[in-house]
Amino acid sequence: MSIYKQLISMFIILIVCIFHWQWNETRDMDLYTENYLNQQIQSGHYKALSNISGNQKIFRLLSKSSKITISSSSDNQGSGNVAYFTARINRSKNFYGITLKVKSALFHKFSMKKIVSND
Repeated sequence: MSIYKQLISMFIILIVCIFHWQWNETRDMDLYTENYLNQQIQSGHYKALSNISGNQKIFRLLSKSSKITISSSSDNQGSGNVAYFTARINRSKNFYGITLKVKSALFHKFSMKKIVSND
């Protein structure tokens, strides 16, 4: 195999790996958010829910739920050490903006910052 074909093959493999990593980042943001919110609800840490809620409506939605499901509608729109994506919470018709602090971009480690709504 010529060096040219080897370089093209390595480039294609690199592109596939980057797309796979990006897809996993979006999935990991959803899973982290879902797990964090469910852990706070199950532990009764309503102060933490209040701190991340952008308003009372969001706090009521979170605190009255027995289990949270997150359905993201976008990939990471943030930059640097901030991740931002929009999602539906518990299959609601509204979209919510979820902001996470990125602790490690390589290993997809996050911490919750804020949940806001458009209404």
